[in-house]
Amino acid sequence: MNTQMWAGYHQAMAERVPIEVEDYYPPHRRWYRFRAFPSREGLAFYGQDVTAQRTLQENLERQRMLLETIIESAPDPIFAKDREGRCITLNSAAARVLGYARHAVIGLTETDMFPPEIAAAMRDQETRIMEAGVTEVLEEIITDRHRGEHRVFLTTKTPLRDPAGAIVGIIGVARDITERKAREEALRRAKEEAERANLAKSKFLAAASHDLRQPLQSLILFAGVLKGYVQGPRGEQALKQLENGLGALKALLDSLLDVSQLDAGIVKPEITDFPVSGVLDGIAASYAPVASAKGLGWQLESCTDGVRSDTTLLGRMLRNLVENAIRYTTTGHIRIICHRIEDRLRIEVEDTGIGIPPEQLDHIFEEFHQVGNHARDRRQGLGLGLAIVRRIADLLGHRVEVRSRPREGSTFSIELPLAMMGAAGLPVPRDAGSDQNGQGRLVVVIDDDALVLESLEVILTEWGYQAIAAVSAEEAVAQVRKFGRRPDIVMADYRLQDGRTGTEAILAIRALFNYPIPGLILTGETDPKFLRECTGHDVGIAHKPVMPSQLGRALEQQLNAAA
Repeated sequence: MNTQMWAGYHQAMAERVPIEVEDYYPPHRRWYRFRAFPSREGLAFYGQDVTAQRTLQENLERQRMLLETIIESAPDPIFAKDREGRCITLNSAAARVLGYARHAVIGLTETDMFPPEIAAAMRDQETRIMEAGVTEVLEEIITDRHRGEHRVFLTTKTPLRDPAGAIVGIIGVARDITERKAREEALRRAKEEAERANLAKSKFLAAASHDLRQPLQSLILFAGVLKGYVQGPRGEQALKQLENGLGALKALLDSLLDVSQLDAGIVKPEITDFPVSGVLDGIAASYAPVASAKGLGWQLESCTDGVRSDTTLLGRMLRNLVENAIRYTTTGHIRIICHRIEDRLRIEVEDTGIGIPPEQLDHIFEEFHQVGNHARDRRQGLGLGLAIVRRIADLLGHRVEVRSRPREGSTFSIELPLAMMGAAGLPVPRDAGSDQNGQGRLVVVIDDDALVLESLEVILTEWGYQAIAAVSAEEAVAQVRKFGRRPDIVMADYRLQDGRTGTEAILAIRALFNYPIPGLILTGETDPKFLRECTGHDVGIAHKPVMPSQLGRALEQQLNAAA
């Protein structure tokens, strides 16, 4: 028994008051709590083994100190407030921004540290977050007193809950994004300047092309007139060279005009559904004789599919690819092939020409870039054909790819959406959701991409569903609670914020109602582990990109299976 305990017992005897002391007994490796009560005979003792409580307290203290160390070590400002906005705790990074000593901030509110308008906005934000029970990410402009300047912070604010789950305040983490915002702004300005310069260039090229066409037309006509007056081999040869030069100049102006119109946004595509065979048959009629005259084989595989595109612009892309193939192929063949890939059609132009070195594949779609034409021989073209193909593809939203091996040939492909064709081979309307009838059923949609989320909400509403849209599982659960009705189905992207998954979101809403609500995951994932996870939880899968018709069928399939 230690000296402190003896002193306590003597005090209890002398003052006739009860005492309580704790002592550690090494032989037992235990802590004991003794209570001594004065009596007529002396002291009455009551002992209790408190080793478990002491161990728990020590563990809690270690965890508290560890948490304190983690928060203090974080480079970003971290803070916590109670429901009234009083600061509960913060780290040194937060105190440094506020310009106070760390201990001096405890107990202060927004109005104590910020101008009235900023303090009021913060209070409104945090009240809204606590009432909704959701996490919000906000951009805030705050005066950094340590630096003496305004800084932009990206602050994540989350409801602070007690062990029972009740919301008792706000916890926030702020990241200084001032430099990043400045870089983004500089990049935006540079992009706008480049776009203005590019537009000015395109407009200039269009104007110059137009103005040069008139005198060129005259030159071409006069060259034709000279044919009747030029005699002798030398004169005919000179005239032929003149005509070749004028032809090259005309081709250059035509291509420049195409490029400038595409860059300036003058070309407006007319998107329709049509059989692709009409475009391909026209190309075959124009270029099969040219290929034959050069001694090349020509093959066009039959293609009866319908596509959704601009007939004229698609034809221009394919003509440019075929012209390139014929120009750079001296032996072998030219072949046009079509492949269906789910809801898209890939048209390939294959040749057995000179091929493209790997280091040039990234540059062949640039203006005036040509493979194997360092002397700029105009008989090999001007180097604008593929640049036009790329621009039209971007305008139409079609994918263009190339595969090539030097001295073996190249294959250029255009991938575009299929049209929905009727029995007679004629296009039918593409309103994929026209046969959908949501009947007022409630769909919870979860996706952290705002654009995707909005488009899904709109199309579901158009189909007659009621939709609850959320960017996270937490927000979805909060909105469903507020709505007060069990959803008919939950549809979620697989990859959500903060490493969460759509499967977790579906399970959370099922748990809320203790009911196996149908679920549908929209994703591009193909990992077998992911597929097994969805199957294990009886969750359907629709792989992105998904067409409206596919989405409608997937919804009905899950709803019917549940029914």
